[in-house]
Amino acid sequence: MNQTYTIKFIHRINEDGSIDSICRDCFVTIATGRSRLELAPQEQQHTCEPMTIQRYEGYKKLAVR
Repeated sequence: MNQTYTIKFIHRINEDGSIDSICRDCFVTIATGRSRLELAPQEQQHTCEPMTIQRYEGYKKLAVR
């Protein structure tokens, strides 16, 4: 059985040791916590806002020109 996994969130470690969870689709920091386990509930509940995605797509088009 082939399974494909995608990494939806990037984790950034801050100077104070806290961890930010950043969505790879809309680039919004959705949570900050002390451990990756602490971030999991917010990551599971996250839904990208369509307006944020549209805004990002518009920026990408401008950058290509």
